[in-house]
Amino acid sequence: MKAIRRHPHLIAAIILAALLVFLAWMFPGSRNIDVTLTATEYRLDDPDYAVEHTVSIQGRDTRNRLGKGAFQGTIAISGLEGMEDATEVLASLDSEYPLATAAFRKPTIPLSVLVPNWDYTEFLALLSNESAGEARSTGGTSMRFLVSGLPDRDAALSKAAELARNTFWADSFQ
Repeated sequence: MKAIRRHPHLIAAIILAALLVFLAWMFPGSRNIDVTLTATEYRLDDPDYAVEHTVSIQGRDTRNRLGKGAFQGTIAISGLEGMEDATEVLASLDSEYPLATAAFRKPTIPLSVLVPNWDYTEFLALLSNESAGEARSTGGTSMRFLVSGLPDRDAALSKAAELARNTFWADSFQ
């Protein structure tokens, strides 16, 4: 106690320094992403459906340590209509309600959710289904999704459940 009374400024400086380090750790940093991965597309309602794709992701990730932030860049998915060429994408990487939308493009794209891990070596992407006209929906029993990695449905569902943990979509993969 005597040391605290003798050096109150030192204690305040230590507390302030710890607070600044914590805040710097929490605020989003910006980093470049440039990966090309093999991913497999699945359908929840068809256990035999598995289509391989090559996915290229390039852009900037600005997430904080809690996983909240955004991705802005391009995504190309081979063999997926509307995404074969590099497409400008804005993705909210909010930990509970992730969302991906086309940037600067009038037609909607089939990518509706992107959930990457921290270094983008793994990801889950939810694809929208087109119904009558141009209306699109995501979810339901006919939901289509991409998971990074070679075809192995059980491993993909496990990885999807892990990546979707703590999001609105977590129950879809249980």
